[in-house]
Amino acid sequence: MNVSEREQLKAALYTIDVDHFKLINDTYGHLVGDECLKQVAARLKSMIRKVDTIARTGGEEFTAVVSGLSRASDAERIAASLLRMFEAPLQLSIGEVGVTVSIGVAVYPDDATDAETLRQLSDEALYRAKREGRNCAAYAYEMRARRYGDLKMWALRAGQ
Repeated sequence: MNVSEREQLKAALYTIDVDHFKLINDTYGHLVGDECLKQVAARLKSMIRKVDTIARTGGEEFTAVVSGLSRASDAERIAASLLRMFEAPLQLSIGEVGVTVSIGVAVYPDDATDAETLRQLSDEALYRAKREGRNCAAYAYEMRARRYGDLKMWALRAGQ
């Protein structure tokens, strides 16, 4: 995040999870599951600039860091592009397999200024995307707004 801080730009941390991956593994086997993950990685990598970072950080989970954003809405535009890239099925050795992803997004410095908190917020947003039906993106700022709204409602009820 140092470059973004120095240039007074934003960066986004994306936590990306392949929806229902266990079903793919259980239905087609681990070799096809591995092939699926490789193609998912290739698609994600094709959307991320060379100056940014993409890594597989768990079984079917990937993390991307995209820097140099002017506005937080740029992070939303990128997330929408990532979701669209999975509208077409993967071409695997067994044939076409449809795959979707869920995405959690946290934006530096809007949501947090340290990597650990950004990661935690992005993770929380990912699980919110999964709860909301998968194949979508959720944002840390939405959770912050919801928490603020809840606190505001509590204060109103308490007569403050």
